[in-house]
Amino acid sequence: MEIRVARQHRWCALEVTPEEPAVEIPSSIVFITPDGSWVREESPEYFDVLGDMNPDYDAPLYALKNLGFIAVCSSWRKCCIEIKLHPRNVTAAALLSVQNILPSTRRANSFRITYLKDVWTSEVATSATSAICRLSEICAIEGVGIIRNDFTAFVH
Repeated sequence: MEIRVARQHRWCALEVTPEEPAVEIPSSIVFITPDGSWVREESPEYFDVLGDMNPDYDAPLYALKNLGFIAVCSSWRKCCIEIKLHPRNVTAAALLSVQNILPSTRRANSFRITYLKDVWTSEVATSATSAICRLSEICAIEGVGIIRNDFTAFVH
């Protein structure tokens, strides 16, 4: 049985479930898809990439945990950029796409990176450059962006 408690603020709702961490849900979340394109939550493009036009489950969480989407949103007057991902499923194209946009976020003075390891973990970076580096480190642990050879050389 899932229990949801929502507390409204003027800029977000806070949802808490026993299985997941507290999640701030701002008015607009943008997802980076595995191919690196950007789609708004609840848009027709989002549901098309999700492959389900009428989900009866927590579609944003499913997309993050299973499909390799990266969620990006701004909160508190756009001073904080929030980035959520599951590094094991993130593609190099999605990672590069989010890293390319971060330097243009001039008003942001903090970047909260929330990622799924064994449990959801959050870190705060104080600049776009440090957020870009930390995203690379987090994803490198899972092998994202590393070129792998799919062949084995045999020595006779």
